[in-house]
Amino acid sequence: MQITGFKDSSFSLRYLGVPITAGRLTKNECTKLVEKILAGVRIWATKSLSFAGRARLISSVIFGMYACWATIFILPNTGLDKITQICRNYLWSGSKDAKRKPHISWVTTCLSKSQGGLGIKDFGTRNKALIAKLVKWIHGKYLKSNSWWSYHPPKDCSWYKRKICFIKELFKEGSTSPPHWNWLGKPEYTVSIGYKWLMGDQRKVTWARIPWTRTVILRHGFIVWVLLQHRLPTKAKLSKYITDMDTLCPLCHQAIEEDSHLFYDCEYAKEIWGGHKPLVGLPGEYTGVYYIWRARNVALFKQTQWATPSVVKEIKEQIKTRILFLHSISARYSLYIDRLLSI
Repeated sequence: MQITGFKDSSFSLRYLGVPITAGRLTKNECTKLVEKILAGVRIWATKSLSFAGRARLISSVIFGMYACWATIFILPNTGLDKITQICRNYLWSGSKDAKRKPHISWVTTCLSKSQGGLGIKDFGTRNKALIAKLVKWIHGKYLKSNSWWSYHPPKDCSWYKRKICFIKELFKEGSTSPPHWNWLGKPEYTVSIGYKWLMGDQRKVTWARIPWTRTVILRHGFIVWVLLQHRLPTKAKLSKYITDMDTLCPLCHQAIEEDSHLFYDCEYAKEIWGGHKPLVGLPGEYTGVYYIWRARNVALFKQTQWATPSVVKEIKEQIKTRILFLHSISARYSLYIDRLLSI
């Protein structure tokens, strides 16, 4: 070393940003992925994004970073828990830190939209579904006609082999004709079907289409979704955790602020829905929920009463703009155009 002038150091083998390792992915190696996600969240935290905007970034950008690693490695639980924590905090607090209690549990959030969730993938379950492709590849490449489902790894085998066999056992119940890979009666395995199977059969909710129809703007639909879960932080709910709290409705000051009162019984809400009547039956009619909640927040935090005619006008403009935009793309909304323009 002295003669050549070389320095004793370490060389991290990476390819396309992913560590090259023959063994188990360690917690320290997974830190690179966590740091990349944190870097993105720090940048987005400076932007004024709605809940729906944050959910879209988690489902697309963060999930894309994660999927690159999860397709190759069995990620450690500590890394998966950290990624989940970052995403949960960013969704509800707008930063990497937990500044408020989540309105809805992460388990519910990770359900499909038809089941009342937000459609964000559960990172741990998705990792297993992705690695199951490797399980199928081992079966087809090395075992072929031998019984892969009844195979048990030796005690002195590698950690990775034991983990792959553990995932194999998870998917064993779905095999309809062992020793061949006919999973759920199909010769081809897809990650999406595997993920749904691991998540289990969940009851579909009757209101699933209301917040997520194409005519509903995403930030409006998100608030409607939270309302349908009965998880909006009204004063009645907050008073269970905060003593001596004023629970009167900030819009009418006549009754306790609950979901039913705020959106239906409140005189302010009645005026909104009264001016909103010409829009009943049109796509996007639930936009009123978002604006009543927004008017409530303006009254509560800025001590300013938003005039109901202005709110109704804003609702009409939002629905008009949305439907006219969608009609310009697909021309499917011609039935509503005349009615919209006459409002």
